[in-house]
Amino acid sequence: MTATQLHLVQTSDEQSLGDYDVKTTMTKTLLGETATFAVIGSSHYIACPTLGFYELLSCRDLTSVDTLTIPLTVGETAQITATHDTITTETVINAQPLREFPGLEAADIAYQFSEQAYTTITVRGQTEYETYHTYPEYDLALYSRTIAQHRSHANRSQRTEVQSLGADANQTR
Repeated sequence: MTATQLHLVQTSDEQSLGDYDVKTTMTKTLLGETATFAVIGSSHYIACPTLGFYELLSCRDLTSVDTLTIPLTVGETAQITATHDTITTETVINAQPLREFPGLEAADIAYQFSEQAYTTITVRGQTEYETYHTYPEYDLALYSRTIAQHRSHANRSQRTEVQSLGADANQTR
């Protein structure tokens, strides 16, 4: 069955990968700490336990309180700011035509699921990473860019804000 939407959760709570098919992983640095970046059978996973940061993007329904649901439709956009234990992340998501996918050359990690169906992750320095998830059946390249920064020690509760959303994207609270 082909997915019609993806679900994104960014949290301070570790997300279990036990039920996911991990395709490939790599270790990189995020804000000076070791982070794991993984392509999973249903999208991607990023974990940086030292910073208390976990991100899961999946076509499976997620049970987290702060889950953003993104329809796989060209033109959908979302901009999310999430506050975690020690960091703040700002994520921009754009559902673009498939022709906008830049290919595999710049990716740090990539996996091909089928013809023209890829997930790629590119880490840019120690504060930023980008992902692409391509869906040829929808002529779609879902792009995300996340920028992370250290937070001050004050006000360390977790918060997620959707700053702007495409017409059909929604957040479950």
